[in-house]
Amino acid sequence: MGFSIRKGKPRYYSGSKNIRQHQFLCSKEGFKIDEDPCEKEKLNRLETRIGCKAFIRLIVEDGIWRVTAFNPEHNHELALQSERHLLRSARHISKPKAGVINSMINAGISTKNAYSYLREEVGGSENKHTEDPMFFFTVQVDQENRMTNFFWTDGRSRVDYDCFGDVVVFDTTYRTNKYNLICAPFVGVNHHWQNVMFGCAFLLDETTNSFI
Repeated sequence: MGFSIRKGKPRYYSGSKNIRQHQFLCSKEGFKIDEDPCEKEKLNRLETRIGCKAFIRLIVEDGIWRVTAFNPEHNHELALQSERHLLRSARHISKPKAGVINSMINAGISTKNAYSYLREEVGGSENKHTEDPMFFFTVQVDQENRMTNFFWTDGRSRVDYDCFGDVVVFDTTYRTNKYNLICAPFVGVNHHWQNVMFGCAFLLDETTNSFI
């Protein structure tokens, strides 16, 4: 429905580990506990708990779960369909996707540094062309001239692709927090079984047109 779930504290039958009552809450239930001001400056975390009252409460009798209370009303906007896979409750990474993440890490790009790496590479694109004549990037913009999709590759990546481009792994597991762009690396394997980067794209969405 567009929200993530937080488990409430269960209640047990006296003297046993059998659950008597359980409650499931919206992940935005309650409020964040005040932190040390110095620690807060260091972390700079997003506010996620805003006192949402949505919940469902169940009791368990003879192994049967029965709803006793339910409030479907949220005090915040729900996530769009295109954003729901980013919710905490939906973050299940398959083995193939985990492999791509490992490829990015082995290539020296972590999830939190992916955008910074791209910005560093492309921010000085004029210098890059001087240093690396094979460096290439292209940007797609919308009707209001805002950047939507971005692709880049450098000389080494292009040489690696010529040599080892028989198999290419392309995945959109990554998504950056600051701009909500999708990071789509092109990864391969060289003759030493090492991961190599063929190029990288940042996409606004996961539509067919963007992929093309």
